[in-house]
Amino acid sequence: MTTDSTHSTPEQGIWQTLQSDVRRGDFWTTLSRELRGLREFFLDEDRKKRLAAMSTPGKAIWTAWWMLKGMILRLTPARRILLVVGVVFILAERSVAVDSSSSVTVHYGILGGLMLLFVLMLELKDKISGLHVGAAEPPAPSPKRSDLLSALANLGYSSAEADRAAAEVLRLQPDASLGDLLRDALRVISRR
Repeated sequence: MTTDSTHSTPEQGIWQTLQSDVRRGDFWTTLSRELRGLREFFLDEDRKKRLAAMSTPGKAIWTAWWMLKGMILRLTPARRILLVVGVVFILAERSVAVDSSSSVTVHYGILGGLMLLFVLMLELKDKISGLHVGAAEPPAPSPKRSDLLSALANLGYSSAEADRAAAEVLRLQPDASLGDLLRDALRVISRR
């Protein structure tokens, strides 16, 4: 994997990286490009057609909802639960009576924020480790691979987990049946 001047190096501190990012001056252009990419990734053609017929506020609300829903449904079950609980904790605030004349307000926001940060770290770890696995060349698309990835996604596994498992089992037994590949992919995932 190559690095360019837009990415920090391990020796560079967070503050220096942020200063460098601000100096580049292309924040809004990059953000716009990233949002277009998210729309392409999370919205199918039917939803894009439905959005075209909506008013601007409706487009914004439905786009955000469909993208959020698509993101949540692509997470593993454990990560999905952590995300939802984290959001609930961020929104929760509770007063606890200490005695009859005073109470303490408990803020769960920090715990919720840590849960969201943990989910983000897990997703980034999967993405980054997926970039390093088989760095030579991405696996060739095949109907069997697509079916295996779809089955693993339907079982709740992240795309990074599914990709790694599919690559490993297809490399070892390219002519196996889909059922055998799925069974072996589940074994590969459970070993990690």
